[in-house]
Amino acid sequence: PIFALEWFLALCFINIAPVMRMLREFYEAFALFSFTQFMLTYLGGPTNLAHMLEEEPGDNPKHLFPFCNLKAWPKGPKFLKYVLIGILQYIPV
Repeated sequence: PIFALEWFLALCFINIAPVMRMLREFYEAFALFSFTQFMLTYLGGPTNLAHMLEEEPGDNPKHLFPFCNLKAWPKGPKFLKYVLIGILQYIPV
């Protein structure tokens, strides 16, 4: 509903469309950050989650086609660090 309202207002008031887009981008970044923090808290915090991932049985997961020739990511703290960097790079500072 937030995005639909933003697009409707941007169509009706074309002169404030850039401001509406900026507000939508901030809302999207806030929602992404909030969800990431919620999941980290729900799963016991980053340290506990890294420990759970490290103890998971089996080999490191392989990449799917077309990235199957890339080296698999290590499980544990390093994997969690890569994932958090990937998620948080979309949040403006």
